[in-house]
Amino acid sequence: MKSILWVEDEDRHYYLFSHELKDIYLLTYARDYKAAKEKFQEKYDLIVIDIILPSGIAHKSEADIDDSLNIYYGLELIKEIREIDKIIPIIVLTVVNEVNVWEKIRNIDKNIIVKWKYETDPIDFKNIINKLLFK
Repeated sequence: MKSILWVEDEDRHYYLFSHELKDIYLLTYARDYKAAKEKFQEKYDLIVIDIILPSGIAHKSEADIDDSLNIYYGLELIKEIREIDKIIPIIVLTVVNEVNVWEKIRNIDKNIIVKWKYETDPIDFKNIINKLLFK
């Protein structure tokens, strides 16, 4: 069975989109940047990432808290994944609909698929995943 690492901090979005996939794929769910980095030590066939993620890192000082206001931990995660694995398919599923953020994703890897959550149907999303994993 093919496996998917799904990085999403909002349970409702994860369950909405993963419902169609749970019987076809082995899904691993990470809710924040730190958990995703730990789970990425395993082998996956595909990764779904939200751009807006909490860090999951405990704060020791006010400087750490200020640094944590960078909410785009998904971008950092994509960069780190691409440093380790340049081939694994990545789909960004996000509520962020800002051209500059989408351009940053494309600058990391032009092959990453970016989908806006509010315009993506869960069945269409399943079809995208199926096409990527069963070429």
